[in-house]
Amino acid sequence: MKEIVFTDEIATTATRRRPWYRLSVRQSMGLVFALGCVFGLLATLAGAVQAAREAARRSQCVCNFCQITLAIHNYHETYGVLPPAHVDDAAGRPMHSWRVLILPFMEQTALYNSYNMSEPWNSPGNSKLLNMMPNIYACPSRAAALGGSTNLTSYVVLTGPRTAFPDGKTVTFGDITDGTAKTVLAVEVANVNIPWTQPVDLDVRTMSYRVNDPKRPGISSWHPHGANVSFADGGKRFMREGITAGELRALFTIDGGEEIDVERALSHK
Repeated sequence: MKEIVFTDEIATTATRRRPWYRLSVRQSMGLVFALGCVFGLLATLAGAVQAAREAARRSQCVCNFCQITLAIHNYHETYGVLPPAHVDDAAGRPMHSWRVLILPFMEQTALYNSYNMSEPWNSPGNSKLLNMMPNIYACPSRAAALGGSTNLTSYVVLTGPRTAFPDGKTVTFGDITDGTAKTVLAVEVANVNIPWTQPVDLDVRTMSYRVNDPKRPGISSWHPHGANVSFADGGKRFMREGITAGELRALFTIDGGEEIDVERALSHK
């Protein structure tokens, strides 16, 4: 019988592999597709993480409003009026902000006692307190966007005629005949820089009536599509960018008698 001799030619051919840099078109397309799926998944996960973080920051912003509004209510309970937007000197120049006046009502008595009410907010002594701003006055989304802590406040009140903070006088909750649930007290601001002790807010006569207006100071935030606001009854809401100027004016006045659907006004997209 003839001896059969096996060689490794067939095995060598079967086991031969293309180097990675000589993949077929089909293999290359498969690899590209797989990599695309991986990067797409990673991008989706990153977006979900970022969205979750922003949701948490927006929630903390609402909590800040809770404490600010509660302090304003406690001030009213103690003094019978809402705090003035600012305290003026003898010449009528604004010296102190309402944000300083309510400090004792938000567990910041020591900081309040360190502030010299006989000097303006930007005196050498009072300026030392700028970097001691309570976290309550800073929106977490703004801090995240700016990359750290800041002495710029994220919260202001609306000032001017027929608002809860009119020029030169104070208001009681009883004066808000439009209803406390339909009257805005405080809002977010991100497109103007205001040190927290500076007696400056949003004047309804000069502010923009467009939420998140990139060109003029107005209601604005680092949150997508709108900004948080606080009502006189203590309610905290998210005001969408689509709200109209007329609806905004109705929500700013304390005794305008306007008929307004608050839910509809705040939810415009």
